[in-house]
Amino acid sequence: MSGKQPPKQSFHPIKNEIIESEPIPGTSTTNLQNLTDLRIRNSLNTILIQPNNQDVLASSQMRPPKSDLTNFWCLVYYYEMNERVGEVFKSEWKQELNENPQLIIDGGVCASAENTRFCLGVIGNINRNPFVTKVGRSIGKGIRLNQKDENIYLESLSDSAVFVQCPLFARKNGDELATVYRLKASDASTSSSNGSSIFF
Repeated sequence: MSGKQPPKQSFHPIKNEIIESEPIPGTSTTNLQNLTDLRIRNSLNTILIQPNNQDVLASSQMRPPKSDLTNFWCLVYYYEMNERVGEVFKSEWKQELNENPQLIIDGGVCASAENTRFCLGVIGNINRNPFVTKVGRSIGKGIRLNQKDENIYLESLSDSAVFVQCPLFARKNGDELATVYRLKASDASTSSSNGSSIFF
C-alpha cells in the first residue's frame, strides 16, 4: 500500500420526481397504467443537475480571452444598383492612438492602403452604366462616419444630398427597416446607440 488517498470526488444531488396526474376522462385502467409506466420511464431518463454556489461563483468570474485580431470597427459593402462591386472595405481602429475611429466614404481617388478613407472612384466595374457614373461624381466629398461614446454618427460632406439606408437607425426611430434617409449637404445624424455595425 502506498498510503495514497483516492481523489476526492464531488457529486451534485440528483432529483428524480414522479408526477401523478388526474385520470383522463374516457381512458381505461390499462391505458392509465401504460401512461403511468411511460411517465415513470421518462422521469427516470431526465436528470436535473443544479449548480451549487461555488459553480455559479466560478462561472461568473470567467472572462473571454483577449483577442489579438485586428479591430475592424466598420465594414463597407459597395453596391451599384443591385450588384455588389469590389471587396469588403474594412476600416481598422488603431486603439493605441486614443482617437475615435472615423471613416470617410467619397467619390474620389485615394490609396488602397488607406483604411480611414474609402474612395469609390478607384473601384472598377465593367458593367457600370452611365447613370451610376453620374451618381458617383455627384457624391463628391461623400459622408463621414465616426464613433464616439458608443454612438455612430453620419455626417454629409457632399454638396449634394446623400441617401443612406440604415436598419439600426430605422429601428431606433420606429421606421420600416428598409427606410432610406436623405442627408442634406453638411447634415449630421446619429445612427446607433450601441456601437453596433452600420448597414447601408
